[in-house]
Amino acid sequence: MDIDLLFTVVTEKEWRSISEEGQLNNTFMDGERSIWCFEGAEAEKVINHYFEGKDQLLLIVLDPLRIQSPFKRIKEHSFDLVEVKDAVSLDAVIDKIKLNPDKKGSYSVNVKHFD
Repeated sequence: MDIDLLFTVVTEKEWRSISEEGQLNNTFMDGERSIWCFEGAEAEKVINHYFEGKDQLLLIVLDPLRIQSPFKRIKEHSFDLVEVKDAVSLDAVIDKIKLNPDKKGSYSVNVKHFD
């Protein structure tokens, strides 16, 4: 699977727990055991669908080459997502970016890939 970077979103409170545990577990799909990720092109649409009106969010940037768990592309709510089946070590986290909504509660996220 040809993926440069993967992204997921957690709250700042969730990140504190993740940091203590040393691994990233299920994210943003309540009741699911998987980690739901997306690629940069889907970032703004996914974040605004699941998180509009919420604050204190972190965009977690993952290196897919460091993910030891199996993952696959899926379609969920018309989004192209990547489902990671198990926990991900914090070694795969290469950055975290604080997200701030605009006055209407929407997010403007523009992820560009530079070769």
